[in-house]
Amino acid sequence: MASERACPTRFSSLRLLAAVVAVAALAMRAQPPRVGEVELAGAASPPLVHATPRAGVYTNPPTVTLTASEPSTIYYTGDGTDPTTSPTRASYRAPLPIIGSTLLKFVAITADNRRSSVMSEVYTIATTAGYRDMSYSGASAPTSKDAESELWYADGAWWGVFYNPVSPKGWRVYRLDTATQLWSSVTPDGAPLSPDLGSAANLKWDALADGGALYVASHIQQGPNQQDYSSSSAASGSVRFWRLRYHPTSRTYSVDFSRSIAPGNMETFVLAKDTTGTLWGAFTQDNMVKVMHSQGGDSDWTAPYPLPAAGSAVSSDDTAAIVSFGSKVGVMWSNQCPDFNGCPPDAHENRMYFAWHADGAADTDWTEEDAYFVAGKKGADDHINLKADSAGRVYAAVKTSFTKPTDPLTNLLVRQVDGTWDAYPYGTVADDHTRAIVQIDERDGLVFIFAASPASGGAIYVKQSPLADIAFAPGLGTPIIQSADDSRLNNVTSTKQTVDRRSGMVVVAGDDTTHRYLHNWIDPAAFAAQSVDAASATATATAELAACADGPLYPVGADVVTTREAPFYAADQQSATPAASEALAGTRNPIGTEPAGSRLMIAGPYVEAGVCDLWPVRRPDGAGLALIDERALQLAPATPATPVKATG
Repeated sequence: MASERACPTRFSSLRLLAAVVAVAALAMRAQPPRVGEVELAGAASPPLVHATPRAGVYTNPPTVTLTASEPSTIYYTGDGTDPTTSPTRASYRAPLPIIGSTLLKFVAITADNRRSSVMSEVYTIATTAGYRDMSYSGASAPTSKDAESELWYADGAWWGVFYNPVSPKGWRVYRLDTATQLWSSVTPDGAPLSPDLGSAANLKWDALADGGALYVASHIQQGPNQQDYSSSSAASGSVRFWRLRYHPTSRTYSVDFSRSIAPGNMETFVLAKDTTGTLWGAFTQDNMVKVMHSQGGDSDWTAPYPLPAAGSAVSSDDTAAIVSFGSKVGVMWSNQCPDFNGCPPDAHENRMYFAWHADGAADTDWTEEDAYFVAGKKGADDHINLKADSAGRVYAAVKTSFTKPTDPLTNLLVRQVDGTWDAYPYGTVADDHTRAIVQIDERDGLVFIFAASPASGGAIYVKQSPLADIAFAPGLGTPIIQSADDSRLNNVTSTKQTVDRRSGMVVVAGDDTTHRYLHNWIDPAAFAAQSVDAASATATATAELAACADGPLYPVGADVVTTREAPFYAADQQSATPAASEALAGTRNPIGTEPAGSRLMIAGPYVEAGVCDLWPVRRPDGAGLALIDERALQLAPATPATPVKATG
């Protein structure tokens, strides 16, 4: 653990990779020998096929050779589909460079139609920080802009909308396997996770998950100049609204309906849902801030209308975002007038505005506020990302247009429940952060901001702070996604939802030079405990958190070992899901102990029990379900003990 704290930038290659290796080792022990499994009586044996090198975690992407035991045609896929029948399969002709994390499936078929078993190998590519993912060749900035969110968390998994450049090209729902750090658009049996959501490579997306429903909006931002991609008269596109339905048994999505709801192009389009069930959209177009909402159901929407607030006449470069908080919705927008086209005569705004609307009130009933304004300075830029907490506070990661190197370029603005606004500097002009997003972990009392630096694209950095006393350390922050092969990373995106250690936290970015997606996954509490500034480590809440934040989020099936004699607590013997009561969480009355050095297996997700949680475990023979305090567990040594290194 000491080495992890000494090198926080390598968290992705410590806890996460150890968990990957542990799960891979379990999977290899459970699998039969990799040979053809079907041999018909009186028929010749099927061919055998294998890959070199084998599956593993690679810091340098390998080149894979496929070999059959006799002359055969070898077919392969890299998208998780069956190479025997998939329309995306290819015929193997030369060694395959593994560019990003890949599930490679392959099969050998002889001239007389004898067929091997379908084999698979998982190659996980770890970068300096994070993981290199699939290509988005043909698209540009597919992770959209800071105001929009392309990820969500549902049914214990992270999901996202990504562009697939392989025929049939288009946008699809993907799910992240945190054990392998691989995104997939198909189920284990090869069925799609969702229908295609459009084929135009220049679409931008915003996603909002709400129970079993998923709402997504796509739009186009394009044109020869700024005015063209913020115009209702642009014939190149419109906002298309989709409602998808989640099916927990198959873990797939289906489309309930889709329809166009607003004409033209815009730079961003952001969704929110209020407490009455009304859906809202906010955007800028025709030099105005506009809003619209559903009426009488999800499929019927009002026409877009100008936000009835002073300062809502904006330049061609300004954007807007919307968030649901308490029993209200709030729109934040930038007004950079008079610095860009379309500003009203004599407009000198240079501020960030906010206007809120009580749920169920008339469309004309909005209350306007100044969220950020510095007299004589340019306090606005078109970068906005909004979140809200359960108490009704609003958090906004925004950018200024200040120019002095020591001035704040990126701020966290916080609206208190009484309507007052506070500003907390995140990075200076010299730090050159851009397109920041904010994430809230209420459970552990933490706020995170992710941003790219430099503004032209580079790496994605993160800083965190206690919510109770917000202050961000100086400097760029910790690299959270960084790759020597992808040196122009930008446009980081995540979810509209709040996060915690149960969900983990996933961020995705893209490099428009290499046209690759990259992502990282972290436990927010553990990450904060590792990288907390020494000056604030004396705070009682932080110290208490650190006591139980050293362990990783173990995947189900991972091997663990007790580090000392560990008390264990009662669990439901009939299920792998523990049934811990509030009394158990509060009193912690043990029913026995487990000796130090005991090898156990994680049987389910942890049980929230105050600051220090409980993990359900079984002995390797499958017996004895129990709950053990997280402080007494660590990942057991795996076989192999270190990631496999590339040889080619």
